[in-house]
Amino acid sequence: MEATFVLDAQEDRLQFAERLTSFFAGKTIRVRVEEVASEAVEQQSLLKRMEALRLLTEQVPVTLQPGMDINDLIDEVNE
Repeated sequence: MEATFVLDAQEDRLQFAERLTSFFAGKTIRVRVEEVASEAVEQQSLLKRMEALRLLTEQVPVTLQPGMDINDLIDEVNE
């Protein structure tokens, strides 16, 4: 059996522990605790990561001068 409990910061922890032990009375349990981040903060963080990725992958247009051989440009990059 599996159950998910969400506790807000103001909820009584002792009352939660009593509720948890009565819910799983007589059973061996595994407890995993994780912090629940506010959605606004998470979205702001995601936006910053996406912007950083966009800047890393941004392509700068290259203009070749008339008469320039593209093979010369390739040779410069490979050296």
